[in-house]
Amino acid sequence: MATTFVVESHICSHMATITSTTEDGKIHINVDSTCSRIRDYAPKIPPLSLRELIKTFCENPIYVIASSNRIDPDCLVPCGIAYCAWAEAGLISKSLLARFDRQCILYVDPSKGTHTNVKD
Repeated sequence: MATTFVVESHICSHMATITSTTEDGKIHINVDSTCSRIRDYAPKIPPLSLRELIKTFCENPIYVIASSNRIDPDCLVPCGIAYCAWAEAGLISKSLLARFDRQCILYVDPSKGTHTNVKD
């Protein structure tokens, strides 16, 4: 069964839907995005083996290909792709993801001493 994640980046106003599937023991990634740079980058990610998925950040094909395709370090899509692939491979519990369906990066406003909470 396919695994799907959605990445919304409010700063750049782009959105990406990431779907991973397992075929022949490898994880296949498909990304539909409003960002032209992501549309160029995503098809270059080959089907990934479990061994490739668990590589460290600097050796992981998801991030290596992102870097060589000029994806900015603050782009959330490569991380979303990794999460989606890990979930599809069973490295992240889907029941845990169902309970905690989002990961957040919150800005701490120094003038307020607290984070700015983005409401849906």
